[in-house]
Amino acid sequence: MAQQPQQVRLRLQKGDTIGEQITVAALAALQDKPGETWGFDPNAFVYKLVAPKRKDPPKSWTTKQRRLTVSSVYVGQEKVDIWPCVSTKVVDGNPVLDAKKIVFGERVRYTKGTGEPWFKGGDGTISGAYMRKLLERAGPDSEGELVKAAQKSVKPTQYEPLPDCIVVVCEVDGRKGGTKKHYCCRGAPDDADIREEAAIAAIGAALSYRNVPNIKEDSIYLKMSTRIQEATRKALEGKPWKEYNLADYIVANLPGERTTIDRKGKAHHFSATAEPRTFKSAPSRKVAHERGVKANPGAARNEEDRRKFIGDYNAVRRRRGLPAWDAAEAAPLTFAEAPLDQGRGKAIEALETLDGLNVKVTLYFRALGVANFIAAAPGAWRPHQKYFLGDDASVSRALRLETDEIWDDSLKEAARTGTHVKDVFPRLAIARKLHLMVAAEAGYDLDETQAAAFTEYYGFGFMLKKGLASRASIVLALNVVLETANIESHVWTAFARDEYRLANENQQYTFKVAAIRAARKLRWEREGDSLGGGDVVTYVAARAVGVTDEDIALVAEQECDERVAEVA
Repeated sequence: MAQQPQQVRLRLQKGDTIGEQITVAALAALQDKPGETWGFDPNAFVYKLVAPKRKDPPKSWTTKQRRLTVSSVYVGQEKVDIWPCVSTKVVDGNPVLDAKKIVFGERVRYTKGTGEPWFKGGDGTISGAYMRKLLERAGPDSEGELVKAAQKSVKPTQYEPLPDCIVVVCEVDGRKGGTKKHYCCRGAPDDADIREEAAIAAIGAALSYRNVPNIKEDSIYLKMSTRIQEATRKALEGKPWKEYNLADYIVANLPGERTTIDRKGKAHHFSATAEPRTFKSAPSRKVAHERGVKANPGAARNEEDRRKFIGDYNAVRRRRGLPAWDAAEAAPLTFAEAPLDQGRGKAIEALETLDGLNVKVTLYFRALGVANFIAAAPGAWRPHQKYFLGDDASVSRALRLETDEIWDDSLKEAARTGTHVKDVFPRLAIARKLHLMVAAEAGYDLDETQAAAFTEYYGFGFMLKKGLASRASIVLALNVVLETANIESHVWTAFARDEYRLANENQQYTFKVAAIRAARKLRWEREGDSLGGGDVVTYVAARAVGVTDEDIALVAEQECDERVAEVA
């Protein structure tokens, strides 16, 4: 029987000297926090489980190979998980920590077997774990003390505020996410009120990590002020306590230019380059803009399109007696902004034509009354992730099951009628209103007239080359986009390259499986085995991803890899 790991006391390394064994008090002293115990006996030793008679790694190993990852330790007799993990090295069979790299108090931890009153999160700042002790001993009148402590998580923004605006960031991410947000104000004499508001949001986000069935019955929650309770409930919904349109409070970047503000309030300007997502330092905003537009003309074209879109849309609103649209409203990326690598620059003219059509379709549907409608490049607008029905992770369970059923029926009809499934599925899906289900999940509430227009403009296609089709490549898009994508795959790779890769990887897998099964069926039939019957649907599914009779023969000889690469 293998020997069980044994507890070995962690040791400190100071420079080249390996010092004393670690105690809680030693950790506190190293972090300039004398008297801090983190709830443990200050004289308790910190242990690590290691294999008995552990040998030092050979010197030929790299530094990375010689290190030991510490994800949990024992403080006295209590096991404490540490996240993120701490790397150590082994000297004379003992784990050794560099004194300068020890971070213990800010780690999110819990004790095994004690009910775990708090959920585990990221580091202490991101989850607000440093506030947990304060929250546990807080009373009904402790809001001021909590707000003062939470100021640690209220930071200046990296954006340049407008002259009369103040912008700060709440940096605590609640258990459900969605709380690391900007808090803004205009015309205030100082930042005291807005910082307090962000601090309340941080406290609520930190309290959302309580491990209780019902937060409204939690003893700590019940002692909090009304504001903190509201912020906690919002955090558990994955929402910020208060929401602001950041674009209303910051200086907008010029085309091809990006400006950030560091924690000391100093502005740093950067200009775009020809390389995708790459920026270079510039002396001023104006110079950054000029250099960026020269290096990446698409940035200027996109700004022109955006201004034209805003002008055209506001003209429609004026005719309908509505106020002008907020020009700072979030908008999706356009094809003109797509990286010009991998030959995409040669197709930019066709892609920019699609940009213009997206603007026209957007205006058309908004004029029909769908106020939040956006027609965007595939993959450029997060709410449209639902359009990639081939990716199970992008859609709801209801959409996935409905798509599965229509795909299976399409294979059967294609087998029965001798047609290609790529022609059957789009028709059946539209007939069964799958596109309207997708639109509803994307946030579009369409009436009968609007639904009819959506049916006219949108359809289903497949993100595969050469007219092939698979369940994993199904996508909903403008009909004109689908037609263009059949000729130019850069329509997909501009912003949906991950979804495109998933579809192609799945095609290669499906190709091999279908071809191997078809080859087995053929061999059985030659041998006169009655088990070799198979069904026509399987044959149709194989043909849909490009399997031919020649491929079946190749697979029978186990020489199909080159053919798979050629088809996919």
